[in-house]
Amino acid sequence: MEAKNFFKIIDELCEEKNIQQSILSFGWIRELKKENIIRNIIRYTFDLNTAAFFNIAGDKYATYEVLKKNGVPTIEHLMVFNPKTRSNYIDKEIFEKISKAFEKYEHKVVIKANDSSRRKRCIFL
Repeated sequence: MEAKNFFKIIDELCEEKNIQQSILSFGWIRELKKENIIRNIIRYTFDLNTAAFFNIAGDKYATYEVLKKNGVPTIEHLMVFNPKTRSNYIDKEIFEKISKAFEKYEHKVVIKANDSSRRKRCIFL
C-alpha cells in the first residue's frame, strides 16, 4: 500500500471515530488520542504489541516457528547461516537439507534475507 493511501485511511478513521490526531517528527509519527488514551503510529508500525512481538514479526524464521508451533498453516522455511559470520550456528547437514528442499520444490524456491523483503529466485546446480 502506498503511504498516501495508508495515511488517507488513517485520517478517515480518525475523523469517523472522533480520534484526535497529531503529526510529529515531519510525518514519521502520528499520535492518536481518544478519551485520554494515546497510541502512536510510527511509519506503518502500530504500538499495539510488545517489543518482543515486534521483533518476532520482523524476523521471518522466528515468525515461522511461532506460527508453526501454534498450529497456524505456514510455508516451510529453512534457515541457512553464513559460515563466515555465524559459524556456531552452522548445521552440519545443511547442504543435504538444501538439496532436498530444492528437489522437493522442483528448484522453485525463494531465498531471502531473514530481516529484509528483497528476494532472489535461485536455481540449484
